[in-house]
Amino acid sequence: MKKLSTLMIVMFAVIFSISSCAGPEGPAGYDGYDGESDVKSIVYTINRSDWQAVPEEWGMWQHIRNSRFVTPDVVDNGCVIFYMRSNNATGTWGALPYTANFYTENDVQFAHEFDVWHGDGHLEIIFRDTHPDKPEVPASDIVIKAMIISGTAYNMIERGEVDINDYDAVEKAFGAGSNFAR
Repeated sequence: MKKLSTLMIVMFAVIFSISSCAGPEGPAGYDGYDGESDVKSIVYTINRSDWQAVPEEWGMWQHIRNSRFVTPDVVDNGCVIFYMRSNNATGTWGALPYTANFYTENDVQFAHEFDVWHGDGHLEIIFRDTHPDKPEVPASDIVIKAMIISGTAYNMIERGEVDINDYDAVEKAFGAGSNFAR
């Protein structure tokens, strides 16, 4: 019993002395290792002349860009989110895929459709103009932002914690502007 009370007094003294340390703050520690981020971003422009017609597909063009950030792991266990804005716009980014409907002079409806695809080592934008007479590539250059997401960041998307259609929400969640590759 005496040993137990002595042990308790010693433990109390140790806990008290540890919790009551005082004095000047020590020097800052060393910077940590900059690891790989779970989120990468690529911003690039597709000029009107960059679109390649898709053979045997009326009114369809594609643009393929190589990217070392789209790895087999991203393809199998992550995602790529695409955003677009016109080259002369300074506003917010619009989520892809995207469809805009129009009417001809004769009230015939047609659409401009932007679709996306990614595979190991590449990003792809597909544009379709369904105009019945004269389909054309986009009228202006298009700026694309592709966000390549894996790991913990992708888990946040899977759990519905981030609305990927809202660029501002994605930027806030993943710190866009600070850790993105350009």
